[in-house]
Amino acid sequence: MLEFRLEQCADMLSRLTGAPQKARAKYLRRIERLLEELDPSRQYPFDYIRYRIIGYCIDQDTGSLFQGGDLQADLTSLATEIRPLTLAAKLEKAKVGQQPKRAEPADLEPEPAYIFEPAFEDDGFDKLILRLGGDSAKACGGRLLRPDEEKNLFRCYNYCKFKVTHLTRQIADSLDRFSVVEEVNFYKGVALQCRNAIIEANIGLVNRATIQHVGRNLAFEELLSDGNNSLIRAVENFDYRKGNRFSTYSTWVITKNFARSIPLENLLRKSMGTDSEAVLETQPENEKKYKTRLLPRLWKTIEEALEKLPEKERIAVTHFFGVHGAPISLREIAPKLGIKSKELVRTYKDRGLRHLEEILDSELYEEIYT
Repeated sequence: MLEFRLEQCADMLSRLTGAPQKARAKYLRRIERLLEELDPSRQYPFDYIRYRIIGYCIDQDTGSLFQGGDLQADLTSLATEIRPLTLAAKLEKAKVGQQPKRAEPADLEPEPAYIFEPAFEDDGFDKLILRLGGDSAKACGGRLLRPDEEKNLFRCYNYCKFKVTHLTRQIADSLDRFSVVEEVNFYKGVALQCRNAIIEANIGLVNRATIQHVGRNLAFEELLSDGNNSLIRAVENFDYRKGNRFSTYSTWVITKNFARSIPLENLLRKSMGTDSEAVLETQPENEKKYKTRLLPRLWKTIEEALEKLPEKERIAVTHFFGVHGAPISLREIAPKLGIKSKELVRTYKDRGLRHLEEILDSELYEEIYT
C-alpha cells in the first residue's frame, strides 16, 4: 500500500491509474517532467501541480501551498504506480505484433484554432477588444446581433483564443507559472461568454431550419440537435473579416448539413424497415414486396462505402441507423466505442456521413437525395 505525505496526491491516484492507456502514458510524462523542475526548498500551489498533470483547473483557487520536497516524494510514488501499467500495455501490444505508437508531445491541452489579426499582438488593444466584446454580449440579450455587435463578439472570441494559445506556450518557461495559468483561465472564460452570446442570438435560425426539414420519419429533437452542432461549427469557422453576416453563413452551414444527412437517413430507415413498429411486425408478410422495391445496386454500393469508413465512424453510423439490426441511441453506442459522451458519438456519426458523401459518386448521391 502506497503512503502519501499529501492527501491531495492520494486523491489523484485512482484517477490516474483508472485512466485509459494513452492518458496514463501522458500523465506519466508530465509527472516525470515535473520531478525535474520542482525545487525541494520552494513551495508550490497544488492547483498548479494538478493542472500540469491532468490539464484542467478548478473554478476557484484552493490556496493550498506545499513544500517541493513533499510533492517530489508523492509524485515519485504516483509515477511508480503508473509506470508498470504503461509498460504492461506496451508489452501486450508487442505480443500481438503491434508497434507502440510514437510518443505525443507533452502539451497541456490542444491549442484552439482562431482567426488572426495583426492588432492581436498589440497590448494596447487588449482592453479595447475585451470591453467592446463584453458590451456587445451584455447588450444583445438573445436578440439577433447588429453588424457591429457581431464583429465585436467574434473579434473578442478569436482574440481570447489567440491569448490562450500564446500564454499556454509560455507556461513552461515562466517563473510565476500559476499567475499565467490564472490568466489563461480568464481568457477562456471570456471566450466562452462570447461564444454563448453568439449561439444564443442565432439559435432561432436552427429552429426555423429544423421546422422546414422535419418529416414523418425524422424526429424534431434529432434534427434540432444536428442543427445545434452545425451552428457551433459555424461559430468556430466563421471569418468575420470578410464582412459577411454570420446569420447568412450559419444558415448555409445548417442547410448544407441537413441536405447531406437527411436523404441518407431516410434511405437507410426505409430500406431496413425501421420506419415504425408496424413495419417490423409485418416484415415476414411484406418481405417479397420489400425486396421488389429495394434497389440492389444502390444498397450494395452503400454497404461497400460503409466498409471503407474508419472503424469508429462505421460503428456509429451502422448502429445509429440500424444497418445490421434495430437502430440504437447515441448513448447506447458509446460503450461500443469505448467512450462515455454521446456527443462524441454524434461527432463520429456526422463525420461518417460526410465521408459517405465523399465516397459515393455524384450520380448515386443524387439518386439517394431524390
